[in-house]
Amino acid sequence: MPHDTDTLHEYGFVRATKAGTLHELFDFWIEVIVTLEIPARSLRVWRRNWVLCREIKLAYANSGRVSTSQAFEWFQANQWIVEQCLPIPQRFEDEQDADVARVCQYTGLPHPRDPNLREIRAALPNSQAICYDLCQGIFCHISIFPPTHLWILFGFGVCKSDSEERTLEEIYKRLFQLHPFEEIWRAYDTGVLGDLIEPLLSAYEPGWGRRRELLYVLEAPRFPGYNWELVWRLKAAVLIEEPYLINQPGHPLRIFYGFGNAESMDDVRELKRLYRRLFRDDNVIPTELHRAAVKWELYRFVDSILGFERREQRLFRRLLRRYDYIFGESDCPPPPAFIAPP
Repeated sequence: MPHDTDTLHEYGFVRATKAGTLHELFDFWIEVIVTLEIPARSLRVWRRNWVLCREIKLAYANSGRVSTSQAFEWFQANQWIVEQCLPIPQRFEDEQDADVARVCQYTGLPHPRDPNLREIRAALPNSQAICYDLCQGIFCHISIFPPTHLWILFGFGVCKSDSEERTLEEIYKRLFQLHPFEEIWRAYDTGVLGDLIEPLLSAYEPGWGRRRELLYVLEAPRFPGYNWELVWRLKAAVLIEEPYLINQPGHPLRIFYGFGNAESMDDVRELKRLYRRLFRDDNVIPTELHRAAVKWELYRFVDSILGFERREQRLFRRLLRRYDYIFGESDCPPPPAFIAPP
C-alpha cells in the first residue's frame, strides 16, 4: 500500500476503499505492472495525457488476455476507480446512500452527516463505537486493511490471503443478518463474540479454516493484562512496510521482537524478511509466536519452525536475543506489563 496521499488517490486506492474493491484493485495493478510488464513511468505519462484507460485496454488487447483476465473484466466495469478524472457513477452514489441508511436503521445511530454524530459517538461505550465502525465498514463495503483497528480487533490479521479476508467479511455480514446490534457489541465487550461467530464458521470451512486463531482474537477482551494485539501490529508493520512503529523508541515491537537489537537498516530488513516468512507459513500460529516473544524464546521458536541455516544462526542469535531495555533506551518510559497468553 502506498504511504503518501497523492499516490493513494492517483492509483485509485481511495475510491476502491470506499467501494469495497480494494482487493480487486490490487489484483488489477499487479497484473498490469507484473504480468503485462507496464512500467510505472508509462502509467504516469498516460494519466498525464488523459489516455490511461485507453492505453491499458490496448495493452490487454495486445497481450491476448482480454477474454480470460478477471482483473480486466473488473477494470471494464470500474474504470472510474482507476482513472480519477472520470466521475463517480450516480448508481454508486445511490447505493452508498442506501447502505448508510441500513447502518442507521440497524445500529439506531444518526446519519454520518448528522452534525451531532461525533458527540453522540464519543459518548458511546468503547466496544459499541468499535462495533459501529465494523458495521459501517461491512454494510458500506468499505475495505478493512492493516494497520487499522478493525483489521486488528476483529481478526482480519489471522488471514493469510485476500480471499480469506473476503470470506471473513462475509462471515461478519452474516453475523449482522442474524443478530441485533446490541447483542453483538455487548458480546464483543465481554469477549464472547466468538460464541456467536463459531456456529457460522462451518459453512465456510475447510476453505477458510482459521477458526482457532479468530476465536482467540475475539476472546482477548477477557484478558486485558495481555497485550494480545502486538503480534498483529507486527504483521501489519512488516506487510505494509510501516516504519513508524518499528522505529519508535520504547515501542514494544522494538523490545520483544528484536528491532531494538538491530544495528543497521540491513538488520531491520532481515527481521522483516524473517517475520514475513513466518506469517506466510501455515505451520505458524501468531499467538504462539507472541507467547515465545514475551518469554524471550524467539530464537528457539523460529529455529524450530524454519530451521536457521549456518549463515543465519549468528545473525538471528544476536537479533532475537533478550533486549536490554534499561541500557538500550533508558530515556524512555518502561514497557507495559505483559502476560503470557492463556
